[in-house]
Amino acid sequence: MKSYKKGSIKQSNVRSALKSLGVTIECARVSSVWKGRYAPSGISSPDVRGVLFVYNHDGEYDNKFYNFITPDEDDKDSASINTDSLSVKKGQYLHILDPMAVNYLTTVVNDVSRLHHHKSFPQDNYAFFYPELTLHKTHGEAYGRAATIELLTAPYLIIKHDEVKKYNEKTASVEECYGPGYVIYYNRPGSDHREFMYLFDMISRFQILDRGEKIRLRVACSDRDLEIRSNFEKAKVAYSQAWGFDEYKEKLLNDIEFVLIDTWSKVFNTIDVGWEK
Repeated sequence: MKSYKKGSIKQSNVRSALKSLGVTIECARVSSVWKGRYAPSGISSPDVRGVLFVYNHDGEYDNKFYNFITPDEDDKDSASINTDSLSVKKGQYLHILDPMAVNYLTTVVNDVSRLHHHKSFPQDNYAFFYPELTLHKTHGEAYGRAATIELLTAPYLIIKHDEVKKYNEKTASVEECYGPGYVIYYNRPGSDHREFMYLFDMISRFQILDRGEKIRLRVACSDRDLEIRSNFEKAKVAYSQAWGFDEYKEKLLNDIEFVLIDTWSKVFNTIDVGWEK
């Protein structure tokens, strides 16, 4: 985790952090002490990965961060980090979360907390959704699966939840407050209606669309397009048309709750931080 102000997010600082992280991964891979403390039991060769969180604590960074890694084709003067010099061995992975990705995940966490407060999301009975694919099968009990870095940085994050039950102090009984369903956090600008047509196709293929459970699509992208809601409605019409204006499919799409949630970013007062003990 690296916290920088806007002017300190430079290629040299990012390169230095990545190089240090690459060395750290290799140390963890060969360390018996690290394996004894952190590796899951029964796994002799754990998959050790490094994740660099780049946090912008003044909230003013608005540049294209990933140009540090992949040069901008439209900018002839841009140069990327030479990844061959980062001390990353074969089979190692370095994941990078830029300030925008950190803000997105922070937004998701705060929104889930808000939904739980309003009794529409359970405290424990939820799971990150992984589809059963032909060649790649899911393993373990659904509610015990952690969210992988690939899932957290995907265009959408699907969370399946059971019915929400709360204790009513007045009646001294447990009541159902919200039915089972899916919360889908969307992390793309929505500048083209075909984005949502692709999403509809995915949730239909995953057999989520026609299960009769509530689907809530919550846009957590900070740079969403001004016409995102119009594009969502356009996608529903286009997708229904592709199905021959099937009334059943049309109703399923219209039942999807579409919400633009407030994006969240914590900004620190540097003077106040300096006074903290």
